[in-house]
Parts: sequence; C-alpha cells; structure tokens
Amino acid sequence: RAYVAINHEGSSLTRTFQTSLPAGDYCDVQSGRGVTVNGSGQFTATLGGGTAVALHANARTCSGGGGSNPDPGPGNGQSGASFGVNATTQLGQNIYVTGDQA
Repeated sequence: RAYVAINHEGSSLTRTFQTSLPAGDYCDVQSGRGVTVNGSGQFTATLGGGTAVALHANARTCSGGGGSNPDPGPGNGQSGASFGVNATTQLGQNIYVTGDQA
C-alpha cells in the first residue's frame, strides 16, 4: 500500500489527506520526514509549492533528519510508476491518484 500527493501549484498547500494506510508512523520517502497516519487513515501535512509527499507500508520509520532518503531495504532501491490523466477540472478541484504495489 502507498499514498502519494503532489502539489503542482506555486504556493503551499495545507490539508488533511485521506489514505488507505493503517494507523501508524511512516517515513515520507520524498523528504525523509516522519508522518503519522491516524486511526481513520488520515494525516495532515503542508506541501510546499512544487513538492510531494510519498508514503508506503514498508517505510515505517525515517533514519536521521529530514532531507535524506531512508534505507529502502532489500532490492535495488528503485521503483517506478506511470499514469496518464486527461481530465477537465475547474480552479480549486483536486485530482487524486491512488494505487498499490503488487
């Protein structure tokens, strides 16, 4: 399981995000900072303009301070995903991408 939110805007975005992740502490593998998901699968974060948050079930703790990526564990430390969206939106609407690593 994983959750990614991308702020493609030029300014910061603060909000509560709804995930399918179980409650607990996770490492944002994008920034190396800790994130706590509550019992409802939610966490609150501020994403700077042009930044993202990326959580996954196998990254439960961060090592060291923010700004460094945690040890990815076994494997080559790489993964990939791609998707395409063709959608008409209005100012203020959000598009969410959810998925699973199987």
